Amino acid sequence: MTKTELYKTMLENAKNDEDKELMEFIVDQIEVFRKYANSVVEMEIRIPLERFRMETEDLQRFIERLDTNRRNIHERAIDSCRILNRLCDKMGLEAFYPGDLEDRYQVADFCWEIVSELFRNGQHLDIQELAARGEYI
Repeated sequence: MTKTELYKTMLENAKNDEDKELMEFIVDQIEVFRKYANSVVEMEIRIPLERFRMETEDLQRFIERLDTNRRNIHERAIDSCRILNRLCDKMGLEAFYPGDLEDRYQVADFCWEIVSELFRNGQHLDIQELAARGEYI
């Protein structure tokens, strides 16, 4: 099962239990992966530009702020993996994150895998087709 399918199954289980708060909670956990990927991309885009625009001390503070933000979101991504694994276990599903939660690089790569999978799934999304099948209403 892909992670997107697992995510949708988790939402379906929460819906069947009529637990709207759990549904939102699951979405919030998935959103963290996108936020982490965004923080990494932001650093890669902004730092080269700001090297030309800022003085050394201002640039150092700017980079430290971006890095602190990225690191904090990374910690949240690790927590989200742990939380989603517990929820999957409770729902009788396979683990959402099968890797080592102590390996920050594995978690970072996993964040990108999830974001990439979601992007690929939505890249050629045909809303009319989904609506006709009853999947998007």
